[in-house]
Parts: sequence; structure tokens; C-alpha cells
Amino acid sequence: MAVVLFAVRYMQWQRAERARESTLVLDAFANRDGKREAERELAGGKLVVVLCGLPTDWFHEYCQIMRTRYEIEVRVIAGCMLTAPIRNYASSYNEVMEKRIRALYGDDVFEKVEAEAKVLFEQHGTEKPAN
Repeated sequence: MAVVLFAVRYMQWQRAERARESTLVLDAFANRDGKREAERELAGGKLVVVLCGLPTDWFHEYCQIMRTRYEIEVRVIAGCMLTAPIRNYASSYNEVMEKRIRALYGDDVFEKVEAEAKVLFEQHGTEKPAN
């Protein structure tokens, strides 16, 4: 009986350990402080917005406007596989950055860029950029 209990507990421990290890591998953002990293980048003169999730049809146009007109880097940190640490990091990072960006370019800067990106995509969405 003791051997059976030991085997069951050992299998439970192994399963928990594998889950912990996979979480450590998948969540590179688990121990990162988005607020602190954003403040550091701002101090270095960089404006960056981090995004996660699948891109929109007009993503290329959005990034181009942000980069060329406002000198804002759009950095994709995750695709569709979002974890709580990634969401928390992105939220705290963008909270700092968006506050500065809105102070520089107006409260509606993101909405304006999104609207313009959608229009540009509709106008040129089916055309391929020249290389």
C-alpha cells in the first residue's frame, strides 16, 4: 500500500513539476516589470508601443504611420498565445508609454492613426508594396 501511495504522489509531483517548467519556458514575461522597462526606454528617448494578439488587416499601415510620422516603434511581443504575465507586462508598459505619447501628440492620437491606417488599407489593401 505504501508503494502505491508513493507512486501516486510521485506522479503528481512530476506532473506539477512539468507544468511549472513549461510555465517558466513559455512565460518569459513572468518576472518582467513593464512599467520600469517603459520608463527606462522613455529616459533613453524612445517611444514604443507593445502589442499582442493577431494583427489586423491594416497593421502594416498602422506601423508605418506610427514610425514615420510620430517616431513611435510598434513592437509585437506575442501572437495569439497570451498568458496573464504577457497581458500584465503589455498593460503596464503601455500605460506609461501611452501617457507620454498622448501628452506629446494629443489624447486621440491612437484613434487618428487607426482611422488613417484603415483608410490607407482600403485604398491600397490589395496592392503589394514595391520591393
